[in-house]
Amino acid sequence: MIGGTKKTFLLALSVVAGAGALYAAWRASGADLAALGRFAGRISPFEFFALMGFSGFFILVNAERWLYIYNVSHAERDARIHRRFSIGAMSFSHVLVHFLPVQLAAVAARLLALKVTGSSAWKSVVGTTVVEQAVDLSLTLCAGVSLLVFIFNGHHFWQYGACFTLLAAPGAAIVSLGAKRAAEALSKVKGEKGWRKACAETGRKLADSALVAPGAVTRIYLFSLLRLCAYAGLYGAVALFMDMGPYATDVPLVMPVVQLANVFPLAPGNIGILEGALYGLLFALGVPHEVAGLFALTARPAVFLANLCLLPVMLSAVKLSGRFSGRPPA
Repeated sequence: MIGGTKKTFLLALSVVAGAGALYAAWRASGADLAALGRFAGRISPFEFFALMGFSGFFILVNAERWLYIYNVSHAERDARIHRRFSIGAMSFSHVLVHFLPVQLAAVAARLLALKVTGSSAWKSVVGTTVVEQAVDLSLTLCAGVSLLVFIFNGHHFWQYGACFTLLAAPGAAIVSLGAKRAAEALSKVKGEKGWRKACAETGRKLADSALVAPGAVTRIYLFSLLRLCAYAGLYGAVALFMDMGPYATDVPLVMPVVQLANVFPLAPGNIGILEGALYGLLFALGVPHEVAGLFALTARPAVFLANLCLLPVMLSAVKLSGRFSGRPPA
């Protein structure tokens, strides 16, 4: 385990790294607060409600994926959760993710949902999160290679799509067929305590679960692909509503790669890291550094406000859908 002093040092270092990346994007934009406000102010009230709709779709896709992963890994009906609590957990998670590392935000929100339902299966939340992150990482790497092909081969969209398809299809087969073996290998990690013990326990639970069956993994892969498209579409909508002109089409291409910052969180909420990665990738695609910097600095606040305004709507819908008794409906 990492000692308290080392943890504090690593946390301080991550905050400094995030602040540095955020400052670099700020300097690159060459804008003051007034210019940032004007850029973000291009979103009309109607477009903001549309942005809430995009954000809601992203939350629903995440909720459906976790619901499937969690329920398929628990044969006992009493251990399963209802869709309304999955939606509530994801709604909280997408507000917390702007302040906490994505894994911590996901686990915290899901534990809260399971606490409310009274489920006894709360210990497997980490395992389901590991499965999600592994599949997301696979798709993100496919998107990264596709983006490199797009950048260095004349910016042809069909090349990006063809490359992503050629990589993601075999990737799904490899992940589906290798999931059980990977879980068994993880269960053999040696160690009496700390992260080694946690890895071994997670591996054992996954190896004994229907979650690593090829059919289940394939379905999770498809859910994750839809989630990736929704994530790219959400930020693409922000770019479109901010009138980025011809550069708006570049945003959905880079967002799957920017998601690497979520797979490997380096700062609380990845503040600064996400902005720096977004600015750098947009600039590499030929977006003027002022536009890339302005978008990198204003995209997160726009999405956060949409998620925050959507939270009471989602929770009200959850409450109106009825109170969960601890068992899924027949």
